[in-house]
Amino acid sequence: MTVPLTPGPAIGLLKSSTLPQGAGSDADDQVNCAFTATNTGNVTLTDVSITDELEGLLEIVYTWPGEAGVLAPGEQVTATASYTLTQADVDAGSVDNDALVTGTPPTGDPVEDPDEENTPLPQAPAITLVKTGKLNSDRIAYTFTVANTGNVILTGVEITDELKGLSKITYGSWPGEAGVLESGQQMMATASYRLNSADRDRRYVDNHASVTGNPPSGDPVQADDDEKITVGALAVTGGQGIANAGFLAAGLLLAGGVLCLIRNHRAGTHEATVQMN
Repeated sequence: MTVPLTPGPAIGLLKSSTLPQGAGSDADDQVNCAFTATNTGNVTLTDVSITDELEGLLEIVYTWPGEAGVLAPGEQVTATASYTLTQADVDAGSVDNDALVTGTPPTGDPVEDPDEENTPLPQAPAITLVKTGKLNSDRIAYTFTVANTGNVILTGVEITDELKGLSKITYGSWPGEAGVLESGQQMMATASYRLNSADRDRRYVDNHASVTGNPPSGDPVQADDDEKITVGALAVTGGQGIANAGFLAAGLLLAGGVLCLIRNHRAGTHEATVQMN
């Protein structure tokens, strides 16, 4: 007696993805994707193939146990592919995609199995500020250079300066949208300040500036910079100079008068001595 066997076609897929050892999560880094498809049924499957919806994924390379596209019951095929991260991936903090394996049994409809994979991408937001000042006569021209030194986009980038009397900070051309710096981008801003008598008396102008930016997630990042400009003493001009000259002249006249009195006194003493002799 012949006992009919009930076909039970089935297939399973496992997908994993990793960043190369030592790599960060910057745009243009590569993610290594690995796939393992196993014939978990009791009949041979043909036309076995893996598809992945991740746009930009390179060609999937298979390592077959025998004939390409064929898996006997219990056999498995491994495959690999690589993907280059975009700045949008890093800003999102992960790469999320779906893969699917299909196989055709001797009879009946094809079988399939999906697998989802999420690859976390570490975010490291950072920003820097360099402030410089150049003295010209009674004005200081300040320049601010801001750079996004992290691996994610920053929005709401803004410079603040604590120096009282500083002009409005004027931003230069942004690389893109105003207030936005992508990873590696920078921009410059300027402001000016007029010296006052207190600055001249102190002989320097010292102030503090800071910049902030908002990453896609987490707290804002901030950087600070101090700039100290040495200045000369306030020049003597106008009425103050005339007054000072007058005081000097009066002092000289007074000193001359004292000298005359001393000489006259000495002369009188000498005449008296001569007469007595």
